[in-house]
Amino acid sequence: MRSLQTGFLSLLFVLLISGSTAAQPVTQAPARSGDYVAVDWNKPVFSVPTVFESLSSAAFVSGRVSINKTVRLVADLPFGYGAIDANYVSSDQYISDVGLGNPYIGIEYASGHHFLLESGVRLPINTVDKAPLASVIGQIAVTNRVMAFVPDYLTMYAVGNYVHTLEDSPIEFRLRGGPAFALFTGDASGSNEMLAIIDLGGWYVGETYELGVGYSSRVVLGEDAQSELGVSGFARVKGVYPGLTLGVPVGDGLRDSVSFILGATIRVPIN
Repeated sequence: MRSLQTGFLSLLFVLLISGSTAAQPVTQAPARSGDYVAVDWNKPVFSVPTVFESLSSAAFVSGRVSINKTVRLVADLPFGYGAIDANYVSSDQYISDVGLGNPYIGIEYASGHHFLLESGVRLPINTVDKAPLASVIGQIAVTNRVMAFVPDYLTMYAVGNYVHTLEDSPIEFRLRGGPAFALFTGDASGSNEMLAIIDLGGWYVGETYELGVGYSSRVVLGEDAQSELGVSGFARVKGVYPGLTLGVPVGDGLRDSVSFILGATIRVPIN
């Protein structure tokens, strides 16, 4: 039991010093993808021994819907599943939980063909006493949307995007950046945080498949950055886009304990 507590606290410490956040990762879908509903699943692959069983992971149900030609509504609903490996507990002490994270709701405003503004909020549904294992594994599994699983924080975003599509080309580039303010809402002691978001992404959007690469960095002001490289690929199958993603932490913190993060997703256009 002592080794279980030590492993759990070590993972929690890594998360606390990482300090990353995001609303919508640039490798989820190209900007030109239009309206959609998507389900994303992410699983961390650890580089060190861990107390979590292999199925511990996080998932999102997300969507984007146009209100008019310039304004779109975006939202996601996160879920986490965490369980302690049977090697660390006896058969009658199996520990696991499933938890709902902090849902995101916001708007995107398209100003012309190149500029996109985002504004939104993550609601503090997840509290410190609800599904702690799911909360921890969720923060590990989605480093670029970690505030979806940090308990007792309401996070507000104001992010700008520049999207450039090469003329008569399937290639698209996206630069995304801006501030986020995390307001502590818990009963215990805690502090508000100001964060900076920087995302770079590139996409090849073909008729039957899409390929994307991206770099994400999150900075809690006054602390070190947490960064990640990501790649993704989608195939069009009868109008539906199943895909795979791979994220590699490149900053301090998670890089020492997580080799990479595997993901599977399915995106259904609704235009």
